[in-house]
Amino acid sequence: MNVILVRFEDWLLGNQNTEYNLATKEDLGRERIKENVANLVLALKSAVKHSSTPYLVVVCPESPAVVTTGTLQAYFKQMEYMMLSGLEEIENVYLVRSSELMGTYPVSTYYDPDSNRLGHVPYTQTFYTGLGSMVARKLYSTISTPYKVVVLDCDQTIWKGVCGEDGPYGIEIDTSRQKLQEFMVEQHAAGMLLCLCSKNSQKDVMEVFAQRPEIPLSRDHLVSWRINWKPKSENIKSLADELQLGLDSFIFVDDNPVECAEVQSTYPQVLTLLLPREPEKIHQFLKHVWAFDHLKITEEDKQRTAMYSENRERERYFQDSLSLESFMAGLELKIEISRPKLSQLTRMSQLTQRTNQFNFTTIRYSETEIKKIYQGDTAESIVVEVSDRFGDYGLVGVIIFETCGRHIRVDTFLLSCRVLGKGVEHRMLNRLGEIAHERALDYVEVHYTPTERNQPALNFLEEIGSSYKQPYEEGFQFRLPTEYAKSITYTPNSKKYTSDNQSIKKDTKYQVSEKQPSDIQTRSKQMNNIAINLHSAEQIQKIIDIRSQKQREALQVDYVAPTDQIERTIANIWQEFLGVKQVGIYDNYFDLGGTSLDTVRIFAKLEQVFDQKLPLSTLFEAPTIDQLAYILRKEKHSTPWNVLVEIHPGGSKLPFFLMHAHGGNVLGYYDLSHHLGEHQPVYALQDQNLSGSIVENRTIEEMATQYIQEIKRVQPKGPYYLGGYCFGGVMAMEIAQQLKADGQAIALVVMIQAPAPGYPKSLPGITSLHHLIFQLDDRIILEKERFAKFSSKDKMSYISESVKRGKVIVQSRLRKLSKLLLTRIHKSNHKHSMTHILEVVARENDKAFNKYCPKQYNGQVVFFTARKQSRRIAYEPSLGWREFTDCDSPIHEIPCNRQDILAEPHIRILAEQLKIYLR
Repeated sequence: MNVILVRFEDWLLGNQNTEYNLATKEDLGRERIKENVANLVLALKSAVKHSSTPYLVVVCPESPAVVTTGTLQAYFKQMEYMMLSGLEEIENVYLVRSSELMGTYPVSTYYDPDSNRLGHVPYTQTFYTGLGSMVARKLYSTISTPYKVVVLDCDQTIWKGVCGEDGPYGIEIDTSRQKLQEFMVEQHAAGMLLCLCSKNSQKDVMEVFAQRPEIPLSRDHLVSWRINWKPKSENIKSLADELQLGLDSFIFVDDNPVECAEVQSTYPQVLTLLLPREPEKIHQFLKHVWAFDHLKITEEDKQRTAMYSENRERERYFQDSLSLESFMAGLELKIEISRPKLSQLTRMSQLTQRTNQFNFTTIRYSETEIKKIYQGDTAESIVVEVSDRFGDYGLVGVIIFETCGRHIRVDTFLLSCRVLGKGVEHRMLNRLGEIAHERALDYVEVHYTPTERNQPALNFLEEIGSSYKQPYEEGFQFRLPTEYAKSITYTPNSKKYTSDNQSIKKDTKYQVSEKQPSDIQTRSKQMNNIAINLHSAEQIQKIIDIRSQKQREALQVDYVAPTDQIERTIANIWQEFLGVKQVGIYDNYFDLGGTSLDTVRIFAKLEQVFDQKLPLSTLFEAPTIDQLAYILRKEKHSTPWNVLVEIHPGGSKLPFFLMHAHGGNVLGYYDLSHHLGEHQPVYALQDQNLSGSIVENRTIEEMATQYIQEIKRVQPKGPYYLGGYCFGGVMAMEIAQQLKADGQAIALVVMIQAPAPGYPKSLPGITSLHHLIFQLDDRIILEKERFAKFSSKDKMSYISESVKRGKVIVQSRLRKLSKLLLTRIHKSNHKHSMTHILEVVARENDKAFNKYCPKQYNGQVVFFTARKQSRRIAYEPSLGWREFTDCDSPIHEIPCNRQDILAEPHIRILAEQLKIYLR
């Protein structure tokens, strides 16, 4: 799922010629916001044409300053409504309004003025946890099979009291039950079927509905009920048989733990919800049962209860029929098979997602994918609408097929179980035979892929075409000759008919498998646990913090606890950012898994706590808490700043000099040095601007001249080994040029995923919108690949780390939008903060990179590039350097994404290949 977070007041920051003053900018920004809302809607309309991945747009709450500016807040609400109206028309795009977000996960202190000032990150960590939870709920709704039926207990559940003892006027509809009933009426409006299941006298229960018309839940909302003294599991099974729905589409709600346990043990596939003992918690509980979430509601959803009520009328008619033939004759069944209309695409997608029993392949299609089929030239689709004397079933069947050579190949063939057994399925296959005949084709090829629940589909295929059955992949294929398919008709069986559903259940050819997935046992437990224990952002944040911590792994040193307050403070900071439960004072930072991003956050925190600014490269000379604490203990300590960093100064080979990337620091080279071995000296050059003494508008040529002086302090004469990642590769190339011009020998220039200025060039026809879409897809693919590599126990830690990493990235990028704001409101104590310095360093290096013009280089160069590059560019293996270097320069592709080339395990592969060139 692609997630877009929108905060309208951020668009007020777009004009750098205006002050960040809501009172004065109110009029200046309104048109910009309105234009941006319109552009976003247009962009999403275009985006869904190119991707089947759903889009979720979340409107985030405004700052307290906007709340106090009443007219601006009202305007934001107007823009939110405008956005909602525009997005409602787009398939596969969903909107979360700010009121829904704050109503579901309210956070008392949601706004963080300090992080907003420093990095334009406006919310607290707890709010972001609530925001992430809302996104997770919406994602769950897109990938899970929706529930269809809610079965409600009566006494002490939908009302307070016992109707058989207290009577219809003695039972109480207190505030909690009032909200419960209103909640269930909302579920009814969203398409859920409501049933009652109570150990009671049916007369007593129905008397309540007859005598208490003021209660929200009425008899008209109910599709069926089982009110008797039988076990509730038996009654729920009876309801499933009547409604012709699987038990795994049922939700059972009761206040009695014994009844819940009985249902759960007998039919674990039923989602069983035990209401809280405290009535005041019931509404909150129901709000946080994810199974009750609905993304979109179709017209069929709204009419579902009426349709099933019509089915009860059919049941009565069935019982009066003498035979199946007389029943079918009097039913007046009308079957219409036609090409779909644009308005029916949402329902088609919904049927592919929900239909399980009579579904040949159970291929699930999103609305966007259905629309592509509808608009495409290859695959075709037809829909089936059914009605009879009792009412309209609506759109109940879908066929997706294509013509392949001399035959029709059926991709999807499904039918709602509500019309199963009435000959509709026969007419659908008959229609495919007619189409094949019209096109002079030889046969219709139908594929069947077995699932836990689609045995009825196979039984039907075997009934009409067993002689054409052949094994195919994991299932079967049926190649029905055109004339045979065209002749398929339905002949009702002559035996006495009792009910449509019963005839199906008695005939084994339509029997549904009750086997369930292995994880079904835990579904009710998980849903109850979330609704009871994880219904607030604060609760969720607490669990994330606990689970994201990992145990200290076995290191080369024993654990030694901190001995004073400075060591304890550093240890706590490391534990927080590294996610390790226990850190000893002699544990090596890099052995604990520290990354360059972790280092930035840790040093920013150290600066805040100790009021001392330390270079990030301090970790190379002091990688343990003991050593770092020694430095911090020095009164008014000021660590001398050096551009040259000794990563591994010892060794017998010639030194290898690595240049910093855009960010300026060189911590990312630690793993590379480690894998090159103890005999390879490695030095790195970090950006002088990291010292806080900012020199603006430097050129790459000027930086190279300075770095050469530092290199010669270690190695006065060549041959030199130079290299770098990304921007660092460009620096290494320029240094090589200057050293050669000075008469020095260059042994090798190592370019690690280092694009030349001007590279890459976009593919023809790629717009800025395409860039955004591909960038989102690239990021999704990258995160999926990273996530898949972790064990189950480490996945939570990775999610937590990704959230922290994402916050830092957002902080960096959003700051660019408010550069003028930051320079105007930052006081001296914020001006040189670590995060601000890193932003300036990256910006200055971007400027230098864009101005640099490479020259022809005649010397040995080796390229290391990631195998997986962006899809939006015209890829060239040397990343744009071919015209400036020898065309025979070796290129090594590392099997990874470009963002991971310096990370494990890919850096190990790179290092092994690089060793060949370092002599």
